[in-house]
Amino acid sequence: MRFLRGAGRFLKIFAGVGPLMSYPAWYSGFMADSPTFSSPDGAADTEAGENLSSASPDTHEPHEPSRREFTRRDLVALWLYRWFRSRRARNVLVRRNHFRDDDVAEAMNLQRWVDREIDRERLFREMDLRHERLENRFRSEPLCHQLRHNFGVLRRMVGLTAAEEEVVRFFVVLQHDSDLLDGVRLLDADESESALEELAHQAVGKAGEELRQAFSGAGRLHDIGLLHHGEGRPRHFQGPRFFSNDIAQDLLRGRVSEETLLREIVQPPATPSLTYRDFPHLAPTLRILRPYLRQALRERRPGVNLFLYGPPGTGKTELSRILGREMRADLQELSSSDRRGHPVEPEERLQRVRFASRILGGRSLLVVDEAEDLFPSGHPLLFGRGPAARHKAWLHRTLEENPVPVIWISNEIGGVDPANARRFDFLLEVPVPPRTQRIRILRRACGDLLSAGVLEQLGDSEHLAPAVVERTARIIRTTRQTYTDRKDREQSFLRLVNQTLEGQKLPRLPGLAPAQDPIYDPRFVNCGEDLAALADALRDHPRANLCLYGPPGTGKTSYLHWLARKLERPIHLHRASDLLDMYVGQTEKKIARAFRRAEEDGALLLFDEVDSFLRDRTTAARSWEVTQVNELLTRMESFPGIFAAATNLREDLDAASLRRFDLKLCFDYLRPEQATALLGAHCRALGIGEPGPGEQAAVAALRTLTPGDFANVARQARFRPIPEPAAFRARLEHELTLKKDGGPGAPLGFHAA
Repeated sequence: MRFLRGAGRFLKIFAGVGPLMSYPAWYSGFMADSPTFSSPDGAADTEAGENLSSASPDTHEPHEPSRREFTRRDLVALWLYRWFRSRRARNVLVRRNHFRDDDVAEAMNLQRWVDREIDRERLFREMDLRHERLENRFRSEPLCHQLRHNFGVLRRMVGLTAAEEEVVRFFVVLQHDSDLLDGVRLLDADESESALEELAHQAVGKAGEELRQAFSGAGRLHDIGLLHHGEGRPRHFQGPRFFSNDIAQDLLRGRVSEETLLREIVQPPATPSLTYRDFPHLAPTLRILRPYLRQALRERRPGVNLFLYGPPGTGKTELSRILGREMRADLQELSSSDRRGHPVEPEERLQRVRFASRILGGRSLLVVDEAEDLFPSGHPLLFGRGPAARHKAWLHRTLEENPVPVIWISNEIGGVDPANARRFDFLLEVPVPPRTQRIRILRRACGDLLSAGVLEQLGDSEHLAPAVVERTARIIRTTRQTYTDRKDREQSFLRLVNQTLEGQKLPRLPGLAPAQDPIYDPRFVNCGEDLAALADALRDHPRANLCLYGPPGTGKTSYLHWLARKLERPIHLHRASDLLDMYVGQTEKKIARAFRRAEEDGALLLFDEVDSFLRDRTTAARSWEVTQVNELLTRMESFPGIFAAATNLREDLDAASLRRFDLKLCFDYLRPEQATALLGAHCRALGIGEPGPGEQAAVAALRTLTPGDFANVARQARFRPIPEPAAFRARLEHELTLKKDGGPGAPLGFHAA
């Protein structure tokens, strides 16, 4: 029998408080029959008294009276005796003359009755006597020093009343004492919160109003974050839960101080390595935010919230630290992991925000990083689920009443409910810096590693965050002795950056090609407009919407890159794959962001494959196909720079949208004289001599040639040498045979049938 008891206990410890067979829901009747907490009247049975007095030392009370302190084990025993006082309750504890749970019996110091047939009447008389002695000790002895000290520290930190402290102590012990949870399981067959509330009132009866509020989810204990109703509770425990398992264990098993409790929740920040000069693109907002935050700290104004959002690595956390340093505030960052390094669940993090904002005083600032986990997901398939969706009203109160200013940091804002968004004093986007600032960061971080031309090309990427640049530079600098030359080092830098961008699902950087194609010239583009004159005109009037259309390879994108260089502007290129999103509304957001970033950078904005989302609205089958077009047209009208749209399928474009473009430029197949001139330019660049009259005539007869065809053949020369102009011409002819729009004999013109 003892072996079976030991095996059962091992399984209970291993598996937690496991389920037992279901019992009838009789608890409401036993609650009504339960006596009050006063000492039992009448003397104990003589035989029971002899059993108590002559028992071996391990059957004495859980704590020796000579120690003059009431321990946690004494509390557990007292609460169990209060629960199992009525006849009905005892009939649940003892079934067929044996204990239903031996661990509960031993917690009540009834182990001498374990593994033997029980005389119920003698046992119940002994329970009355033990209960009376525990009640007398509880009234006369102080709580043990450890519990008094630890819960006293907690009481002072958050300003608890004596009754609130007792309620918190009850739930902390209940949450971490398996014997007490076993008692709940025995008495609460249906695992209902109402039954547990009755048990709590029996254990801590004098704190009745505080208990009622605790179970209703209201009152100060919930407002300050100590208790909450939510997920993550143990089985057979349907009531409020203390917010932190780690702190609960410390309160019961260690010795805590205000400092140790504080460090479980928040951590001091690292010293910032940046300054406000690294955020010139945020200067207009910071000019308002900084004095506002300074005044809020001075007045200790409640309900002050700042929301910083933007892609990873753009300096959001650094900016919060800069603000804290300037304000001379006690900046504390909310811990996102427990002491074992495991991430804290969103439910508990929300509680920690409430708790931390109340224990921090004076000139304190609280920073909550990775805040996107604390708000309802913007994922359309989740239908607003998540911790904040379940506690929307509670979160509203947090934002309105938090005693110290809170800086919330997130990589995105899509999950923030509009009702929450209006409660933030500032919603500040921290994007990838504009190009001029990106170049400055690149030069500071890796100017000794990369050439000036490469730095300029890297600066063209609007997705390259400062943190990515600085980390990659640190890696390359550490391993620089392994590279054969600067070009090898630059390619390695590019490879590492692209790996990170791919991991973030962002566009890769282009290859480190020469800054300008030496062959490109607008004279080799068949367009009815004088493209060089257009560039001069746009320099004087740099606001226009251009639509470039024509067959693939006719030089549309190349011209816009050339135009950007002539105007000394960066170019922001977005393909359809960069902008289209499978979720409703996200494409419109990406379009708006692209225009906003181009305006900040003073960049020429190019949407390639624009026919993918600028389709004719009269043929739209879905509402979002219309909203995409509307969003693009609205942004075009207000954009103060140069916007260009390139397409191979002009016929598919929305008719009303075409009138929004100032110029519609057709890029057609090369004219014969352009084709022969371009052949000569490429032959000279390859060093294979001038083409003869025969090659020139043959190329002039090819009717669907484009600058892209010449570029393809020239690239082949890197691994398939071209010995003479005749070979170049032969490869051009082969390129045309692969086109769907015809080979050498195809008619001339973009609109040819």
